Amino acid sequence: MSPHIRKGTRPRPPLAHLAGLGALAVSGGLVLAFLVFVFFTRPNRAGIDGEHAAIAWIGVGGLVVALIAVHVLIGKRLMDAAKGVRRRP
Repeated sequence: MSPHIRKGTRPRPPLAHLAGLGALAVSGGLVLAFLVFVFFTRPNRAGIDGEHAAIAWIGVGGLVVALIAVHVLIGKRLMDAAKGVRRRP
C-alpha cells in the first residue's frame, strides 16, 4: 500500500473519467440508432403497415430507454468515482 494513501480513503480509478464519458456517449449512440431504426421501418417503406410499425417502435423503444438509463447511471457513477465522490450502493 502506498504511504500517500490515508486510511479510509480509496485511490481514484485512473480511467474512470474516460469510461464515464464513454458510457454517456453510448447513450447518444443508442438514440441515433433508434432514430435510424424508425426511419427504415416507416410504413410503406419496409413493407409493414402503420400498426405493426408502431408496435415495433414501442417494443424497441422500451429496450433502448432501459439501456440508456443504465448507461447514464453507470456513467454518472464513474464520473463521481473519478472525482473522488463516494456514494452509497
